[in-house]
Amino acid sequence: MKSRTVSKMNIWPVVTFVTVLFFQIALNMFVEAPQYIPDELGAVSIGARIAGYDWTYILSKRNMYYGYGSATIFFPFFFMTKDSILLYRMLLAGGAVWRSLPVFICFKIGKDYFDIKNNLMLSALSIIGVLATPSRATRSDNEPMLVLLGWLIF
Repeated sequence: MKSRTVSKMNIWPVVTFVTVLFFQIALNMFVEAPQYIPDELGAVSIGARIAGYDWTYILSKRNMYYGYGSATIFFPFFFMTKDSILLYRMLLAGGAVWRSLPVFICFKIGKDYFDIKNNLMLSALSIIGVLATPSRATRSDNEPMLVLLGWLIF
């Protein structure tokens, strides 16, 4: 009987994660092209470079980009599809996963440091904490990784 109670309590962070993830992905459903070209192309180009594509013509003056965090999630998508719109949506979905992961950290902080016992309250606070970040769900840039690192450092 105890294992059933433990598994029931552990499902809350997963349900909250999936809720935030679906919300972030829903924001991306109608985005077909990068909206902020310099940052997005810079972040995506590193993933493209690792996957073996040469984007020097597209990037001309942005050959060296400062951020490498998102390349870890971007480069596998280049092997999965050649359709540019689908590829961009997959990149946005990868960013949505990175943006949603801090839900688990919020739950841990709420339980361990603030001693919150109500799972519904923890879920609501985790959703607010994750969505109230400076990172936009409709861009494929390095900010999701930076925000996640901020949560991990805390």
